[in-house]
Amino acid sequence: MPAFRSLAVPIAAALLLGGCGWFRSKAPPLPCPRVVVLDDAKRLVNFAPGGGTDLSQMVSDVRLVRAAGTCTYREGEVEIDMMVTVAARRGPADRSRKAPARYFVAIMDPDEKVIAKRVFDVTLIFPVNVDAGSQTDSLVQRIPLDKGERGSRYRVIAGLQLTPQQLEYNREWAKIKAPGALRDIPITPPTRGPETQAPDFPTSRPGSSGAIPGEPD
Repeated sequence: MPAFRSLAVPIAAALLLGGCGWFRSKAPPLPCPRVVVLDDAKRLVNFAPGGGTDLSQMVSDVRLVRAAGTCTYREGEVEIDMMVTVAARRGPADRSRKAPARYFVAIMDPDEKVIAKRVFDVTLIFPVNVDAGSQTDSLVQRIPLDKGERGSRYRVIAGLQLTPQQLEYNREWAKIKAPGALRDIPITPPTRGPETQAPDFPTSRPGSSGAIPGEPD
């Protein structure tokens, strides 16, 4: 019996050690920067000149309805593949069957400073008998990282580029909880927009721009 015990212990240990190698799980993926849409800058209502803000004078109602991304870590940086969807509907005062808008993508560092920002133009065109539609753009962001730094310390913020008056309209609209939620826009299946060929942001770490997302340049 003592001989059996002395043999059983190393066999059991070998099985346990072997099991660790056989069932070892892959390391979890590194965390990505958080991608968010700025609440105050997710809507742009265009009105006819001189018509005030009466809904009968609305030319178009544009919404940034989605911003999402996945990331890949590379040497000295994290690369974010992003999809941004802009949707719009025509208003009673529209005559051109077009809804032009501009949206921005900004990167905020761990100190909540904007270290990069870029603005993109988009124009949604409504064919005959179509009063609503959407477009999805594919973008690439690259954030330089220090050694051992994680991309989750940064945020990528998207929103529509607004004038101060448009921003104030959104805030007042939200304050009184006026009708016009996102679900009120019939979103058509998105059409993928042109993919950017170059990175949207430089590979070297820029200084803070001091800009506030949602405010005009």
